[in-house]
Amino acid sequence: MDRIRFIKAGNMYLTKQELEREFLAGEDTVTELMGFLQCADTSLLSAAVQGTIDLNRLASIVLAQRGRDKDGQWVGFPLAKKAHNL
Repeated sequence: MDRIRFIKAGNMYLTKQELEREFLAGEDTVTELMGFLQCADTSLLSAAVQGTIDLNRLASIVLAQRGRDKDGQWVGFPLAKKAHNL
């Protein structure tokens, strides 16, 4: 899916270009979406930008640990692990 899902008074789907446009315009939806990154350690963010770590892979691990597939749907731990190739 080339759209990013996040919640702001309901479900919204934005393309990466729309997300960037809202970010540059200072829209609140992007502020909410990006808010968790403000708390992230600088070394983590730097490593992600440099490609030292793969945030997508880390997100897959966390979703699998929650028993959720790539769409965030509950499927149980064994199926989630399989869905994320872990």
